[in-house]
Amino acid sequence: MSQTQLVRYRHGKNTFEVMTNVGSVQKYRDQKLGLDNVLQADVVWTNQSKGERAKGAELKETFNTEDIMECIRVILAKGEIQLTAAERREQTDQKRREIVYYVHKYYTDPRAKTPHPIARIDAALTEIKFRVDPDIPAERQAQDALKKLVEVIPLKRSEIVGTLSVPIKALGAVQGILSKGVEVSGETYTGDSCEMTISVV
Repeated sequence: MSQTQLVRYRHGKNTFEVMTNVGSVQKYRDQKLGLDNVLQADVVWTNQSKGERAKGAELKETFNTEDIMECIRVILAKGEIQLTAAERREQTDQKRREIVYYVHKYYTDPRAKTPHPIARIDAALTEIKFRVDPDIPAERQAQDALKKLVEVIPLKRSEIVGTLSVPIKALGAVQGILSKGVEVSGETYTGDSCEMTISVV
């Protein structure tokens, strides 16, 4: 496995790259590592894989200087770290765990009225051949996965049931708020207040 990690910086039509040691850039940004321990070469590339070095005019246009080290500092500070295959895989695995936990936390087996075990949800994701994208929020992907998960395991959105006491004078305002995410299944009026039986999905 390569021990090189590219940092890519785009500015307008120009793209610049520097070669760094794997895992060193974030430590440099956190001021835990010096520049000498980050760089594999004091070179700025426009396309490292093709061996194309940045020209002085290109550096001047973007960084207002042709000083290589000054340009490199900007690239390291603002550039995008290109993940290694192992780092990308770890991010994907982490996102998958987040998706599984989301389903486990917010959905239940309607037959048992308890959450499905983590392992069962994970196996179901595999069964539906769900492809995890490490760059998309877990909640959004979970919602997409649920459309197919319900075909292999029974799922129902969890509900929280309770009682809410509201002063009569505030009833109008509160009902407007509750209508956005709470189901009211019963109301009992007692003196100057209203007792509501509610369920939150």
